[in-house]
Amino acid sequence: MALDSRIAKAFRERILYLLESGVREIPIRTVVRGPGETARSKAVSADSEGAFSEERLLEEIRKELEGCNRCPLGRTRRNLVFGEGNPRADILFIGEGPGSEEDATGRPFVGPAGQLLTRIIEGGMGVPRSSVYICNIVKCRPPNNRPPLDEEAASCLPFLQRQIEAVRPGLEPPAFYGLLVGAVLRPGEPGRDM
Repeated sequence: MALDSRIAKAFRERILYLLESGVREIPIRTVVRGPGETARSKAVSADSEGAFSEERLLEEIRKELEGCNRCPLGRTRRNLVFGEGNPRADILFIGEGPGSEEDATGRPFVGPAGQLLTRIIEGGMGVPRSSVYICNIVKCRPPNNRPPLDEEAASCLPFLQRQIEAVRPGLEPPAFYGLLVGAVLRPGEPGRDM
């Protein structure tokens, strides 16, 4: 099966899985741009008007999360796994949560799924991994690499939304990219029998 049809199938099955799980809405941001205006030009103009830079906003969010215990995951983590990459990226990947290698290093997508994601980004998309931004819904590792519980995801969702707003990716909607990454890279769930 071609990669495009595998991705489409995984995406469709992931959406069906979310609907069956009770998810009824995924917030997406609409980008309104003038003629010739890009996400990058919006970021530059915002900086020139004295607004916080993307880097500063992301660092403020990270600092808020450093001692976080809003859910039980914060008490068992080794490291906060916040996000990394280009804070002005046009492409944003969102995973569900960190695994053991991510917890050990404090970096998102560095384990086997991360190596595959890097191959997809660099080999398939033809851009360096450092040119995209990668983060997770939850910033702490769930036990035994299980998917995050709804309560855990809900605790981190406001921080994830602020990360998305800080990065302002040019491709919309970033929430769907996270669903896609989860569906394509996580074995044993809907969309894996391709």
